[in-house]
Amino acid sequence: MADFLKTYAAGLTALLALDLVWIGFVANAFYKRELAGLARMDGDSFAIRLAPALVLYPLMVLGLQLLALPRAGGHVGGAALWGGFFGLVGYGIYDLTNYATLTQFSLRMTVVDMAWGSVLCAATAVVMTLVSASR
Repeated sequence: MADFLKTYAAGLTALLALDLVWIGFVANAFYKRELAGLARMDGDSFAIRLAPALVLYPLMVLGLQLLALPRAGGHVGGAALWGGFFGLVGYGIYDLTNYATLTQFSLRMTVVDMAWGSVLCAATAVVMTLVSASR
């Protein structure tokens, strides 16, 4: 159980840090431009509802740990592959649904966000695998 929690905590830390850098700095202007009419804003900043985020991020890491990492077999390459696929499916459900139903949700936003979800989850799964292997 301790190994599970150590791996989980490392994954949660990695996921949060990477997504914070992406949303807060790297792609901030892109998201503001693409989601201008849809996003919750507080002045010039995104107004995030904390409760859903407190459910989403831990759930994503748990999904990686239970669904992607067992398929990776302890291999970093496998973790990147299965983690990336997990991210593609998860972000794809969200982004493709939005693209299908929201007039202001662009194809560019759909593609960029799905790509980011794949990279984010692949990187997180790699970190989790490295932590798990270091026990």
